[in-house]
Amino acid sequence: NIISVCITISVIVPFILIALLPIFVCFIGLQIFFTRTRCQIKRHESVAKAPIISHFSEAIGGTSTIRAFKEQRRFQKEFEEKVEKHLTSNYVNDMCNRWLSVRVEYLGNLLIFLVAVLTFSYKSSLSAGMAGLAITYSMMILDALSWTVRMFCELETDSVA
Repeated sequence: NIISVCITISVIVPFILIALLPIFVCFIGLQIFFTRTRCQIKRHESVAKAPIISHFSEAIGGTSTIRAFKEQRRFQKEFEEKVEKHLTSNYVNDMCNRWLSVRVEYLGNLLIFLVAVLTFSYKSSLSAGMAGLAITYSMMILDALSWTVRMFCELETDSVA
């Protein structure tokens, strides 16, 4: 789908091929950088989640003992600290996703802008319909590449973690 859209745009506006290569290289670089970072963040998140599960199972199993020694407050405080640590790593994961979204949107909008500028420069030889088709297809590339980069990163992250 992405390849056919790129071919269609390059047939309509041939000079876009000059810009497509560096933009695709940037997308690949973003994917590689994001995947490496995301794998490390996912590991930290998993490490922060394990104590929560362990503490919860201990609390469930030893409920009568905890109540007998009146240690509810201590167990609750320890549990909240573990959850806070996990939520901090979860927040870092969310911010990493936002970071990727901003970069992917920037590159995609740059591509749309370049297609629009090139179709404007070809206005004497292009019909309005062909110019609209090129711009619309460049918007499709933005969505497709954003989804592709995110899914490749998810796949690799879930495979590693």
